Amino acid sequence: MVSFSDVEVLQVFDGHNGSAAAIYTKENLLNNVLSAIPPDLNRSEWVAALPRALVAGFIKTDKDFQEKGTSC
Repeated sequence: MVSFSDVEVLQVFDGHNGSAAAIYTKENLLNNVLSAIPPDLNRSEWVAALPRALVAGFIKTDKDFQEKGTSC
């Protein structure tokens, strides 16, 4: 298992066209990415799983934000 002290995450949320998407992404993207990585992987497996998890995390965050906007 990879500890979080082994990983750095840098995020830039510029809030173009309003701040709602940037705020929502800041609050949800990392958890969505990490949720897409299977638990109990060794370091090399975790690193190999990361690209797919990033894509899945971005897609989930975008979809959830769009659904949130239509329910307001």
